[in-house]
Amino acid sequence: MSENWHKLPQEAKSKYFELAAKDKERFRKENEAYKKKSLISKESNKENENLQFAQVLNNSEPQELDPSFLDIFDFDSPCKKVKSN
Repeated sequence: MSENWHKLPQEAKSKYFELAAKDKERFRKENEAYKKKSLISKESNKENENLQFAQVLNNSEPQELDPSFLDIFDFDSPCKKVKSN
């Protein structure tokens, strides 16, 4: 097939180059639209997650701290490993 392609005169190849250029532009536009749609969808999902989280926080009751938690958690250095029982 490549042998036949190389034998074709430039005028015969030009229509294929034009088609390829049009297809490349079509792909670029479709891909750009897809990326925008995908980005909007991701932003919308993030907004929904944030809204759901806020609703959970607003609807949750304050919990009383378990006194045993004070024994195992090091408040002076919260990044240190906790003491195990």
